[in-house]
Amino acid sequence: MLFTVYMVIGNVGQLILTPEEKLDAIGTRLRRQVLLALYLRDPTDDDPVNARAITDSDSLDSVTLYHTELPKLNKYGLVDWERETGTLSRGPDFETITPLLTVLYDHQSELPANWFDSE
Repeated sequence: MLFTVYMVIGNVGQLILTPEEKLDAIGTRLRRQVLLALYLRDPTDDDPVNARAITDSDSLDSVTLYHTELPKLNKYGLVDWERETGTLSRGPDFETITPLLTVLYDHQSELPANWFDSE
């Protein structure tokens, strides 16, 4: 059983993701698409992104995105997701996943095509 650990710094709780949770965060194509899109954005750009704009428009993908994938990424602190507006931005713990995203991005030509795209 995995346990999520919280480290309290002053009044702020910071989520410490285990290696297994980091791998889980990139465990589906939709989550990889979301995280990579946020990774490739200018980190100084604070404008939120429409979640549907960075994934395929398939209606099943939209249901999965809104009911499964975004809640998980939000729970991990990797994205800030506003359900009402459908927008998201980098979460407070996004930087914890950037080394893994860097490796994926730098080696994406060596990965199967469907790692980031639907086909």
